[in-house]
Amino acid sequence: MGGRTGADEREADELIRRASWLRSRGMHAEALELFERAAALVPDDGIAQFMRAQALMSVGRLAEALEAYGRSAGPGVDPAAVHGGRANALSDLGRHEEALEAIRAAQEADPAFPGALFNEGLELAALGRHEDALASYDRALSVVPDGLVSADGVPEPAGPDSPQLHEERARSLYRLARHAEALDAIDRAIALKPRTATLHSSRGLILDALGRHEDALSSMARASELDPLLVGAHHNRGLVLASMDRFEEALASYNRALELKPDSEAGLACRAQALNALGRPAEALKDAERAVELAPRSEVALLAAIEALSSMGRHDDALSTCARALEINPDNAKALAWQAASLLSKGRHEDALSSMARAVELGTDGTAVHLVRASALHALGRHEEALASVERAVEMGAGGTAVDPVRASSLHALGRHTEALDSYDRMAERGLCDAITHGERAASLLALGRNAEALGAYDAAVAADPDNATLRHNRGCALASLGRHAEALEEYDRAMAHGNVRPEMLLARADALLELGRAEEAVSEYSRAA
Repeated sequence: MGGRTGADEREADELIRRASWLRSRGMHAEALELFERAAALVPDDGIAQFMRAQALMSVGRLAEALEAYGRSAGPGVDPAAVHGGRANALSDLGRHEEALEAIRAAQEADPAFPGALFNEGLELAALGRHEDALASYDRALSVVPDGLVSADGVPEPAGPDSPQLHEERARSLYRLARHAEALDAIDRAIALKPRTATLHSSRGLILDALGRHEDALSSMARASELDPLLVGAHHNRGLVLASMDRFEEALASYNRALELKPDSEAGLACRAQALNALGRPAEALKDAERAVELAPRSEVALLAAIEALSSMGRHDDALSTCARALEINPDNAKALAWQAASLLSKGRHEDALSSMARAVELGTDGTAVHLVRASALHALGRHEEALASVERAVEMGAGGTAVDPVRASSLHALGRHTEALDSYDRMAERGLCDAITHGERAASLLALGRNAEALGAYDAAVAADPDNATLRHNRGCALASLGRHAEALEEYDRAMAHGNVRPEMLLARADALLELGRAEEAVSEYSRAA
């Protein structure tokens, strides 16, 4: 090797030759064993260490490969190849900043180093720098590939005829929400490799982002036809179906993906989202917690867990999980929005408004954001602002089921009873009124002089919460407004038996006694109320 003599050098040469033959046939473990023996015989030989590093990469022993690349510099070893190998190891270890430095060192050593621009783009994309990644990919498009291929027979990813290059351009364009350009790029890749299932799966996601949902499903179907075992095709089909609110079908797709890859963090997190949407939070939480075990920093998994916990009324746990998500990413707008919802449920209205304001500042502007904000403002007595948030949600497409509760309460508090009743009546028709909502509806009916209807609403309120002293007292007032003073008196007595006796209760009872001709008792009650 390199003109050296001696038994060790000759044996190392022979071992490397045999190992290279084994590696070319995919027998990586066997090849590594021989490369290890060769490197042990000539530990200072750069070529032996470089070949050992390549073999270690093939079996996934990345940290050892990185160390071996560090020892491979020397005569006969291309420095650009060493930097390129280090870049691959660093990238697979998730150390993308260092990988980018290594790629640029390879380019400095050899400006025409095969695949350098493509790999530079990959690392920039991994760092979220998609505009810079596109610049690298676009430069790679103009490169004439030198014909070199990888050990797997893949041509250099360069030039206008590289499907890999067009595929990665599509990914970055998709991340930048430049969906029409992304579609053009993925179509170019498919034209070059029409039977590659992953390309059709990616095309489906892009079509979904363009609102072409049925076309997206067709692309997913084509991907599965080409490769029935492609996990991504089933997973991505689930994403498309979920975007169409077809959650049962989405769940079936996620189930199939997880059958093929049970420990997929993304699959578990997305299935949790579908289960949440189907009103199955306990199952969703189980999936989300498993996803977090697999990937503790997964924002999607943490958000799915937060949603499930919130749906189960476990707001303290939801807030703890929100804090964990925000520790990972303080600008996680969705976590801030969920935090606001849980704070609202805990009665911490000012804190809820603060979290929601930050979420909106970061770009979250969905209907749920405005409805949570409206609820917090209403609870703080800021009813005009609450109503404005409700109307913003309506403008964005929020339906009556979500809108009516806070709209009705805000209008009621502002004394706009006719408008409030429109929302209350819709809720009553759908069976969505709880005891408090029935009571508010009754109060608006009373304010409009529709006393008999008000009594019916109070009947429903008391049936829903028979121990609520305020509702019983107000029902008594409705009876009194209809001249049914004896029944009103009975209801006042029930109210006083169920709660703290307040002056207005004593006054109402005194009025009823007076109407019934029981003046002395009435005077006594008036005295107690004073």
